Amino acid sequence: MYDHSKLKERISNNGYTQEQVANVLKISKGAFSQKINGCVAFSQDDVVAISEFLKIPKTKIYDYFFTEKV
Repeated sequence: MYDHSKLKERISNNGYTQEQVANVLKISKGAFSQKINGCVAFSQDDVVAISEFLKIPKTKIYDYFFTEKV
């Protein structure tokens, strides 16, 4: 399972809600909640879309999406 706390923080710090990010992915708020809470994996397309929307540098994508939860 991956730790998405850094992603949650980035969303909040940029003044967005999880619902707004869900809209970028064209999914429901509930579906996004499942992804960000680790119940369902982010697809490659999700990672690219979110990274572009939040301006996450390519070199930092791993930190936001693939850090193991300890």
